[in-house]
Amino acid sequence: MGFRDLLAFNQALLAKEAWNLVNNPQTLASRILQNKYFRGRDFIQAQKNGNSSSIWQSISWGHETLSLGLRWKVKVGFGSGRMVNVFKDLWLPQPSFFKSITATNPLVISLSVADLMLEPGL
Repeated sequence: MGFRDLLAFNQALLAKEAWNLVNNPQTLASRILQNKYFRGRDFIQAQKNGNSSSIWQSISWGHETLSLGLRWKVKVGFGSGRMVNVFKDLWLPQPSFFKSITATNPLVISLSVADLMLEPGL
């Protein structure tokens, strides 16, 4: 096939599988992996543990690559921004400012983007 770097090619394919889990959470494979490895959490926050299957370890390797480029897309409306932490998550659209300024007040550390938004019509 003429691939120069099989390791990078393999990781790209595994990142694509991780992306499929994010975009198709209703598939059987997604539901099985969610119940076993990241129940009650978002796939983006999932982590591998010591007794993970080889399939999950491989997808986690692709997940690491995928997470380097992922950013939260925050929309105005119901439920948007609830899981996005203002100070810890990558959510701003400007490439040079992906992380917000560090919070100095401990009361705002857990502030979510939804806390900053107004309801439509207000």
